[in-house]
Amino acid sequence: MQQTDLTNPYEAGKVAAKLTFDGGLAGNHAATNQRTSAMTSRFIVPALALFIAGAAFPAYAATVPCEEMLGQLRAKEASAPAPDANKAAYEDLKTKGIERCNADDDKRADDFFMQAMDLLAK
Repeated sequence: MQQTDLTNPYEAGKVAAKLTFDGGLAGNHAATNQRTSAMTSRFIVPALALFIAGAAFPAYAATVPCEEMLGQLRAKEASAPAPDANKAAYEDLKTKGIERCNADDDKRADDFFMQAMDLLAK
């Protein structure tokens, strides 16, 4: 029988793999499968669920560029101007949104533009 140099990590890994897969050390493959199954259900399944949720709800995963949202706001304003009661609040929200958009803060700009669109709907 040939001796293996176990101080060499490559050779030691080959011996460990052979003993494990041949049943020398593991012996009970059912226990190994149970551990693998538990790891799969504990880590992989939730990660997969998060990935699917991100694909299913893209509106929550990414914001619309603020320039597009501003274009939508201006189009809505052209079709239905803000009522006089909400005009000042509408202009304030629109101005804040443009400031945030110029600062490349799309999320906050979009929030201001959505609030302004809500005022147009009233």
